Formats: sequence, C-alpha cells, structure tokens
Amino acid sequence: MIFSGTSEGRRLSEMLSSDGIPHFVCVATEYGRDVMRISSAATVAVGRMDSDAMTEYMAACGFGKGDIVVDATHPYATQVSENVKEAAENSYCRLIRVARASASENGRCFDTMGDFAAFIDRKDGNILLTTGTNTLDEYCLHVSHQTLERTYVRIIPSKESVDKVLSCGIESSHIIAMQGPFTYEMNRALLEQYKIRHMLTKDSGSAGGFSQKCDAASSLGVSVSVIARPAAEEGVSIFEAYRMVTDKEYVPKRRIVLAGYGPGSQSSATYDVTDAISRADAVFGAKRLVENVRAPRKYEMYLAEDIIKVLEENADIENAVVLFSGDPGFYSGARTAFIRFKEWDQEAKVRILSGISSVSYMAAAAGVTWEDAALVSVHGRGSERDFDKLIDCIRHNSKTFALVSGDYDIRKIAGMLDEKQISVRILVGSNLSYENEKITSLSISEALKYKNDRTITALFINDKRSVTIGYDNRAGSKSGRPH
Repeated sequence: MIFSGTSEGRRLSEMLSSDGIPHFVCVATEYGRDVMRISSAATVAVGRMDSDAMTEYMAACGFGKGDIVVDATHPYATQVSENVKEAAENSYCRLIRVARASASENGRCFDTMGDFAAFIDRKDGNILLTTGTNTLDEYCLHVSHQTLERTYVRIIPSKESVDKVLSCGIESSHIIAMQGPFTYEMNRALLEQYKIRHMLTKDSGSAGGFSQKCDAASSLGVSVSVIARPAAEEGVSIFEAYRMVTDKEYVPKRRIVLAGYGPGSQSSATYDVTDAISRADAVFGAKRLVENVRAPRKYEMYLAEDIIKVLEENADIENAVVLFSGDPGFYSGARTAFIRFKEWDQEAKVRILSGISSVSYMAAAAGVTWEDAALVSVHGRGSERDFDKLIDCIRHNSKTFALVSGDYDIRKIAGMLDEKQISVRILVGSNLSYENEKITSLSISEALKYKNDRTITALFINDKRSVTIGYDNRAGSKSGRPH
C-alpha cells in the first residue's frame, strides 16, 4: 500500500503496474487520483485519513503482519507521515519511507510561514507563493491587507485548492492554478507576466522543480525565500523501494528521443523537441546545444557508446533526449545512434524528431529557394575526394549549399575555386538562429582571407554554371540541361 503525495509515489505505482503487481494507492484529493496513470494493478483510494482511519483501511484491505506500507508523502507533510507510521505499527506492517533529496542551496530560509509573512510584509513589490494551500491561512493572518493585494499564489488545479485560496481573501485574478513541475521557461514567463519581485517556495527537491524555480527567479533578479523542511529525514529512493517490495532490481523502460535541435538557439527548436526536453530525465548533446537547455541532468556527449555507459549507470534515466544540430535526416549521426540504441536495448522505445536544418534556415534568411540546390557536406569530412565532389557540384549547379567545419574550409574551397578559375558568389552564414547571426557575401578573393570562429554554413551561387549536352531518348534529339 502506497500513501502517495509526490511524483515519486506516482512513479513507484507505475513501476509496479508495469510488472502487473497488485497494490493499493492512497491519495488525499480527487486531483491526486486524476494525475495517476490508470492501471488495473492499482486500486486507488481518495480522501484524507488520520491514523485510525488508515488502520481501519489497512484492515479492510487485508493488511497484516509482514505486509508492506510505503510512505511516499511530501517531505513537508510531517503529520501525514506520523499517521502512516502509527497505522503501519498498529497493523504490524513493514514501513518503507521514500525520501526526496534536498536541493536547497539558495535563498533566504524561514522556519515557518509566519516568519516569512512578518518579513515580506515590510518589503515592496509583488509576491508569488508556490507553497500550496496548507499554510496559506497562516500567511494571510500575519500580513497586511496591502500585502495581500500584491500576493499571487500558484496552486494545483483542483476545486478544493481554489476554494481555499478564495476563502483566504486572495483575489481570483491572483490565482494561478496549474499542474507542475514547471520548466525554467514557464517559471520565468509567470514571474515576468505578474511582475513578481519576491518568490516563496518549499525545498521540493529536483523532482519538484526546485532548481527551475530558483534559476528563473535569479535570471530576473527576483528574491527567493524558502520554507525550511521540518527536519532531515531518512529514507530510500523509489528504486530501492521497488527492490524491497519485489526482491529484484528495477529494469528501466527506456524512451530515447533523437531530436533535431535546429541551427542551435532555443528559438529555432520545434515545439515537439522542446516538449520532449521538458519531459526528459536527462539531455545529451554537444556543448553548444545543451549549455542553454534546462533539464534535471545534462551531459556534453552525443556518441551512442558514451550515452549508453551513462544510461547503464543511472537506472532512473528512463526518458532521455539526445540533441543533434540541424535536422537528424541531413548528414547527422542520428541514424547510426538509432541503430546502436536498438541493438543495446531492444525493448527501448527510440524515435527521431525532425528539426530545422541549417540549410533551410539559411535559405529563408538569405531570401533564396533551395529546392533547386545541391546539398553537400564536408563537415568532419576532410578528404580530397570530398572537396573535389563539392567543387564539382559548385561548377555544375546554380546553387550549392555546403556544411563546413570552419572558416579554414571556406578558405580552402575558395583556393580550389580560384585555381580552377570558377567564379562564384559565396554567402556565408555564421551563428545562424542566434542573436549575433550574420550572413556575409564574399567574392573569391575575399573568401581566401575569410576568418570567423563561429558555426558556419555556406551557399555558393554560380550564375555561369557549365551545361552538359545530352540526348533526349524519347525524342532522339540533343538537349541542353544543367548537370
């Protein structure tokens, strides 16, 4: 029987359900039941219970000596934990406490809501409370009417919570009813929308989105205050709890997304890719792609073998996203990674999400089409054969897009074109999609001296391309067409 009040409780229920292990889940509210994943293995009970009611419910469900009760309630719900402990002892059941690791390192800390209320009542600016409704009446009791008028509250979207906030005198326009945890971007947007200057939170740990809240506040200069946890608690992870319940190690049900992140900036990523990142336990990719991504864990790597080592060492990473620049279908390592991940874990669900390629992005930025262009890559391909192929494409096509490794490739290509007396105009796009993106038009002589240490895509425009004389087999006559 799981007493659930956290994402860990829901996750443990899902893990047991995936193995078809019958269990009971107790939640306090209808909302708590609504966010549970429906399973025939889970019997869900709704309602707040004291220790006597818990004992009666355990007896009604046939619980007795040696049966297992899991306390996965919120770290701040100390009274509920005491009730669970007492009921388990009364029923001679074995108690397992699932504890959430602390993530609090920043912000001013207060022992009680009353202490914070006395402090914030003397400050100016709008206030956002993200501490739920259990201690809201204490806050309202200690602050002035003027402070109450500049207070906003973010709560779970349940009728019970909304009614509680309204009864405390908070204006309906100051109620933000949403399901979390929230991304950095969502937190930042809300803080900006409501012109928040002070935010109060609980130390809900990484699973509760604590760092995302603090990072968003820090980026806007919003002060952060934290209600301290009642006491340091001992407990186990959900994976330890699973092992203690089942007597076996948990086998992760992995979902791996290989995502095209576009040219590189967050704004160029598609909604599907952004959504996948928001749901990820960990994000992998080259440094320039992951450095601005918000995720519980980030790894600067993109090779499948390196990522597999991390996944093998971290069973709690079930939702992984691997970022590839541009589109994964255009000179990308995504296909090789897809095959390798499936070889490694045949049960893993691996899928590819498309992205905006640097070619399509640059074509739009430069105001040209690319349906009539040749597409070539010498990025990471330094052989003379690769460069000869590119020069041949430039000679015979009016437009040739090329992915290059750096400015030295531009200088090398310009030298080869100059040697072969192929006159073209070169458009070089650097830092595409970023604020400092730049598209530069170069002659061959200018390209020979071109220097830029940024990420580069090039377009070669040849208005005097050569024409191959061929035969129209159907008509039996000569025809001229671009090769």
